[in-house]
Amino acid sequence: MSRPKRSHGNRERLLERGLASLCETGYHGTGLQNMLTAEAVPKGSFYHYSPSKDAFAAESIGHYAEGVFADWDAYFARAGDDALAALRGYFRARVLAL
Repeated sequence: MSRPKRSHGNRERLLERGLASLCETGYHGTGLQNMLTAEAVPKGSFYHYSPSKDAFAAESIGHYAEGVFADWDAYFARAGDDALAALRGYFRARVLAL
């Protein structure tokens, strides 16, 4: 039997699935086994990606925050000196995306 491949794609999918689970069911309702099964990642492989559930939850939130900050940077770069317009544009886009 071959060893599971530790890939960046698996990690990204786990972080996204983890964030969704944290938002839907909270920390205590987030089960690692459900996420791993859904992403077809063996349970033993999880610890190659993160040392614990606590660390994984923090990494999932950090992964989300990186995306938000990148979006903010893009809006502020386009708005120049008008920070209020940048914030309005960002939140308008977020509301319309719902």
